[in-house]
Amino acid sequence: AMEERKGIHLLPNALKLIPINYLQSMQLNLIGVGPLTDDISNYLQKIGVSFHFFGQLNASEVSFILRKSHGFCLPSLIDPNPLSVIEALATGLPLLISERVGNVRECVPSINNGWIFDPISPVSFSDAILNWLKADMDKIDNMSINSINIYKDNFSLEKVSKDFAKK
Repeated sequence: AMEERKGIHLLPNALKLIPINYLQSMQLNLIGVGPLTDDISNYLQKIGVSFHFFGQLNASEVSFILRKSHGFCLPSLIDPNPLSVIEALATGLPLLISERVGNVRECVPSINNGWIFDPISPVSFSDAILNWLKADMDKIDNMSINSINIYKDNFSLEKVSKDFAKK
C-alpha cells in the first residue's frame, strides 16, 4: 500500500543521496495503491528513475512480478509480520528490509541475503539501496540462494507442517 505506515514516503529522502548514475540504472516496480501514489510517481519522474506502478494485484500477479525482479524492498514503519517478505524469500530475492518489520530477523538473519535499514534515516536507507545496486551478479546470485534456503529452513510448508506435527 502506498501509505505512510509502509514507509514509502521516506523513499525520496533516501534516493536524494544516491548518485545519479546509480539512480538511472534502477527500475522500480511498485505494488499497491494508496494516498501517496501520485506524490511518489511525481517524484520518481522528476529525478528520472524508471518505475512502474502495478496497483493492487492478486497473489499470482505479485509472484510474477517478484520472479522478474532482482531485489525486494520493504521500508515499513509498522508491519508486524508481512507475508510479502516471506514471498520474496521463497522467490529467491535479496531483501532490503526495514528494521521495524516484525519478521526482519527471521528473514534477514545475516547480511548473506540482504540488508536491514532504518527507514527514518535517509543515510541508512540509501546505504542499503546503494549496496544492492553495487552488488555484482555473483553476489546477487549467492544472496538469492541464501534467501531460498532461509525460506526452506524457516517458512516452507514442509517445515511448518513438521513443526506443527511435533506439537
